[in-house]
Amino acid sequence: MRIWTSEHVFEHPWDTVINAAYRKYPNPLNSAVDGIDIVKQEVSDGVLKSERLLQSHFPIPSWVEKLTGFSGTQYSQELSTIDPANKEMVLTTRNLNALSFLRVDEKLTYKPDPSNPGKTILTQEAAVNVNLPVWVDYCEKTFLNTYSTNALKGRKGVEWVIDNIKREYQEISAKIDACHQLYSTFITQFNSFFYKQTGFYTDLLSYLQNIFVEDRASFFYVHYKEYTRVLLYFLLIIVATNSSSTRKKKNSNAIKYSNVKR
Repeated sequence: MRIWTSEHVFEHPWDTVINAAYRKYPNPLNSAVDGIDIVKQEVSDGVLKSERLLQSHFPIPSWVEKLTGFSGTQYSQELSTIDPANKEMVLTTRNLNALSFLRVDEKLTYKPDPSNPGKTILTQEAAVNVNLPVWVDYCEKTFLNTYSTNALKGRKGVEWVIDNIKREYQEISAKIDACHQLYSTFITQFNSFFYKQTGFYTDLLSYLQNIFVEDRASFFYVHYKEYTRVLLYFLLIIVATNSSSTRKKKNSNAIKYSNVKR
């Protein structure tokens, strides 16, 4: 058995890193993992526990495939726990196939840097056990070298996901700002048209302000599309009301003119 350990510091807060770590597959920087299925998820005592199945593919020499029957496609079980209270994320992985000659146990731990809460420390451990007489040393070294290379790709993958999350946030923020501007315009027009009205319209304005302003951070992030739809709906009501009032005035003037002629 051979054991490999490593430590890496991410220049990002723990919350950001674990969000990216859980979403890092698939990514273009590490194409080895090409399939993920969630088997189970549950929250117990505030800790999120997950079980996933991963499919990975590794290029291997043809003689290894002939000797072992292993084609290079590996299926692994991943167990993870995310503890927000103690700010710790732990992932353990073990291969499910090729166990007759190979067992790979992996453990990743993400914790905030004690000296700098704005950084996150990743500790990685991997244990490789090969059951192939004569070829043990060679195979274990080869697998650990491959693991070390993929670990580096995995860290780059986390950084790639973090960049994507930041872009998503910026795009959503821009849409939220656009929606907020639309809302401000709507409120101005609404107040201008119904400034003499009380009761229902005052209650409606208060309701909209409670939803769209006071709870802006959480509501906008998830519901900006519904928000836009609601605003457009009320704008249409204003247009329809304006048109109806204009038609009524024209009809009233026409009746008055007709009565005058008579």
